[in-house]
This record gives sequence, C-alpha cells and structure tokens, in this order.
Amino acid sequence: MSLESWQKLPLSENVHLIIYGGEKDNVGYNYNFAKSFGIPQIKNGYWFFSDRHNKSTSPEKDVDLFERRSFNFTLAIYDIDTNTLYYFELDT
Repeated sequence: MSLESWQKLPLSENVHLIIYGGEKDNVGYNYNFAKSFGIPQIKNGYWFFSDRHNKSTSPEKDVDLFERRSFNFTLAIYDIDTNTLYYFELDT
C-alpha cells in the first residue's frame, strides 16, 4: 500500500454505495457495512481501495465492484479530524 495509492475524500460513488448504502440508477444498495462495523461518515481524510477479486483487471479501481457475485476487497479510511484509521477487508 503505497502513499500514492491513497486518495483524498470523498469516496468514489461505488465505494460509498458498498460501505454506506444508497441508490444508483434506481437500484438500492443496502449493504451498509459502515453501520455493522462502526465506520462513521468521514468528511476530512483519505482513503485506499484494493479490489482483490481474482477476476479484477484493475485492482486499484472500483469500476467492476458490482459486476460480480462476490466481493473481495480492502478499504482503509483515515479520519484526519479524529486521527483514526478504519481498516476493512471483505471476502465473500
């Protein structure tokens, strides 16, 4: 995980949908992993994403996140205001 891999918040749309839930193109995404794992809405910080799925063609991007039947990814979110790192791995 190199420093260049971290991005300034906000999260990308796909990562936001998988972590916090929401709607896109009239489809509801009710995963809301943030609630289950105590990850608050963070406004000031950085994030890192790695798609570890064996069919991923671009591990640093989330473009194929909803194109498969399973999720294998790592997400880290650093909250500058509270100096807290949230680290999340999902393998289904």
